[in-house]
Amino acid sequence: MIVTSPPRVYPPVRQCIYCGTREGDLRREHIIPFALGGNMILHSASCRCCEGVTGRAEQVCLKGILGKFRVKAGLPTRNPKERPTRLELAVYETSDDPHPAKRLVPIDEYPFSLALLRCSKYPGAMLGEPPSDQLHIEGM
Repeated sequence: MIVTSPPRVYPPVRQCIYCGTREGDLRREHIIPFALGGNMILHSASCRCCEGVTGRAEQVCLKGILGKFRVKAGLPTRNPKERPTRLELAVYETSDDPHPAKRLVPIDEYPFSLALLRCSKYPGAMLGEPPSDQLHIEGM
């Protein structure tokens, strides 16, 4: 299990870092999600609406896409009692088998890998650029 240092709390932002509003109940925001070991916190940095949007996106990514990785890596969870002790693994009996068998494997025996993209420049928002659907990936 990954051990994290105590939270590092920054001064309140007093506006939503996503939409810019200064109205309503502004909530705290982790700079890196807690579920990935993030312990840096911005207070008064996310409105309720944007908190809901980012929360739903994080659920898809952190529980779905990265769920097994997080369990295997021992990353933090707010619900440790719900953490599985086994993970489902697809096993192909032969190289031409179109349908893998599904097996529950103890976490310590589960294969572990993670491939990530490395972007070749800072996000446009950090550079003052207008929104864009272009992604600059190194080596492409």
